[in-house]
Amino acid sequence: MVAETFIPNPDSLPEVNHISGIKFDCSVSNLEWVTTAANHQHARKNGLIKTGADSSRAKFTAEQILEIRDTCILGDKEYGIRPLAKKYGVGRSTIKRILQGKTYKNVEQDVDNSGEKS
Repeated sequence: MVAETFIPNPDSLPEVNHISGIKFDCSVSNLEWVTTAANHQHARKNGLIKTGADSSRAKFTAEQILEIRDTCILGDKEYGIRPLAKKYGVGRSTIKRILQGKTYKNVEQDVDNSGEKS
């Protein structure tokens, strides 16, 4: 209501973005009219959308992602992509995308000061 009352919207943009990311700060200086895509981009850029293992829709925990990455041996009958997919009840492409870093990008190995994974 603040944006509708006090902020012009000459381009008829559909959404109001909270510039600071703080939803309860509805001051005029914290609001702007944006496209839906721009609103989502702002949220991702500022860490306002949970992704990967932090998402409420995640199929895996961070620990499971690390286990998959640490134990997978390509082509192995016990630790390959196919058995890991079966173990976790997902398709092989899901395991492949985890291994390629295409999904669960926010889950990283702990690295000590020497640069070695722990």
